[in-house]
Amino acid sequence: MLIEFTAENFRSLKARVTLSLIAAPRKTRSNESNSNNLIFVNERLSLLRGVAIYGANASGKSNIIRAFALMRHMVRQSASYQDEDTLPMEPFMLTPHTRTAPSTFEAVFLISGIQYRYGFTADSARIHAEWLFVLASSRESTLFTRDIENRDDTNGIHVNRDKFKEGVGTEKQTGNNQLFLSKVASNQGAMAKEVREFLVKRCATMNTANDGTTSYTMKCLHENLSGYRDKIVEMVRRLDVDILDLRVEEQEIPREVLEQLVASKQIPEDDNERRMVRLFTKHRVRDSDGVPIGEDEFDYSDSVSDGTRKVIALAGPIVDALAKGVTVFADELDSRLHPKLTRALLELFLSPETNPHNAQLIFATHDTNLLDRRLLRRDQIYFCQKERDATRIYSLADFTLPEANGGSARVRKDASFETDYIEGRYGAIPYLGDVRGLFLEEFSLAVADEAKR
Repeated sequence: MLIEFTAENFRSLKARVTLSLIAAPRKTRSNESNSNNLIFVNERLSLLRGVAIYGANASGKSNIIRAFALMRHMVRQSASYQDEDTLPMEPFMLTPHTRTAPSTFEAVFLISGIQYRYGFTADSARIHAEWLFVLASSRESTLFTRDIENRDDTNGIHVNRDKFKEGVGTEKQTGNNQLFLSKVASNQGAMAKEVREFLVKRCATMNTANDGTTSYTMKCLHENLSGYRDKIVEMVRRLDVDILDLRVEEQEIPREVLEQLVASKQIPEDDNERRMVRLFTKHRVRDSDGVPIGEDEFDYSDSVSDGTRKVIALAGPIVDALAKGVTVFADELDSRLHPKLTRALLELFLSPETNPHNAQLIFATHDTNLLDRRLLRRDQIYFCQKERDATRIYSLADFTLPEANGGSARVRKDASFETDYIEGRYGAIPYLGDVRGLFLEEFSLAVADEAKR
């Protein structure tokens, strides 16, 4: 389970920002959300099952998710990088010193009840620093550290030989653009593999504004991956999208399509055995009086709306996350979905009955209907706001409002979160110029010109 994620100098995240899933030690008005929304770890630590991130367009919500996606990519792929490969860093570009400065990423998480803290600092050319710590009793213990400023015959990598023996001997094998963790994991280091497994397989990132996740749902349906097929179909049916069944069929790619793919170099010229899978949806057919008279099957690409496409696309990853206890970062979760659908999906993660394996959902959204104290605690609501073109993030649990006596107070647990947010009391909303005046001025001048004629 994820405890915290931190990023610095990545896209609009100029200063260090931290998204925490540690539950604030405060009671909510709703006893249900106070208990159901929490994962009890021990007497000192409870974690949140979900976090919603709000903010204006271009405020940086997506960059938090992109930052975590980049960290996962580096952990998964960097061991295979060649010396000449550049790293996919995107520093904050609006100040001269950050353009050439390295970016930092760090995650704190639990694996089988053991707490780890892993992170690295890198620019496009090399890894500047890297570290892995484990929490032993009440104090952190170092497993390894890496520092470009203290290079020696171990490439600046210093391993705790008692607690991270698997890393000994891999220091010199690690390239300047490779993560030491990934290199040790690729050499079958047990602890390194476990950490990599968590970040790569027990965490996921999705941009749900497109249908990019449909392929996984189709794979689950076609191969009955992990036995998910029936649950995916039933989930889609129960979300009221007028679909009775889903079927995937493997077919040969038509010759004209294959020629186009080869011509555009999307597939190799000699790869003429490529096949494609098509998704079909089954619907009920009714007579003119609305009485069911049968069923018919249609091609998915022609028969369903954008909203239904999204429901199908999300079904596979959500079923997988709930079954395995995956931490999911989802961008634009609510796009193309009715507010009731978005709420229903969120409630799957928030309920210990439907989420017994403690999956977590961190999502960016504009759906203010979810700002309901009966659904989300104050510490589950984060806001993004641009200040001097850089993103600042803050939790509603930590936010303070000015009082008449000149002091300030935290947001009340019985406040109307949605109304107060829309009215701008929490910030993180768009500040609009006088767009109406722009057109009124233009049309008034046109009317005046016409009157002179």
